[in-house]
Amino acid sequence: MAESLYDADAMRTLDRWAMDDRGVPGLELMEAAGRGLAELVAELAPDGRAVVVCGAGNNGGDGYVAARLLRTWGRDVTVLTARPQPPAAGDAATNAQRLPGAPAVPWDPALLDGAAVIVDCLLGTGATGTPRPPFAGIIDAINASGVPVVAADLPSGVDAGS
Repeated sequence: MAESLYDADAMRTLDRWAMDDRGVPGLELMEAAGRGLAELVAELAPDGRAVVVCGAGNNGGDGYVAARLLRTWGRDVTVLTARPQPPAAGDAATNAQRLPGAPAVPWDPALLDGAAVIVDCLLGTGATGTPRPPFAGIIDAINASGVPVVAADLPSGVDAGS
């Protein structure tokens, strides 16, 4: 029997409930999501360099948490940003600033070479429609890399509303 997935509206409702009704800070939700992502990466690809590709929103924030944890667990991790620099505000920015070691660098498809796993943290459940540049090209490069991909929330480019 197939399990249904939450759509984008249901996920937003669940996040609002956790934060507004239950008092769970967004930063705590992001930490939990990033930890789950890092644990999955460690299980599916226990060795080799991980490349974490981050967008500027909360999905990217999950990626910064995962990258931080993977590094503290001894993994070689390259963090790439879809934009020229990491996010400047919000929970994603807080987690970008917490990243130990080498800072995130702007997207460069050559940095996918030699990766054991790619962690897709570009676009999350709030994304709709066809991805626009630079995201469309990044998604194409990730898909063409031949490297296993672990995605936060859902693969970038998939519309969670449909």
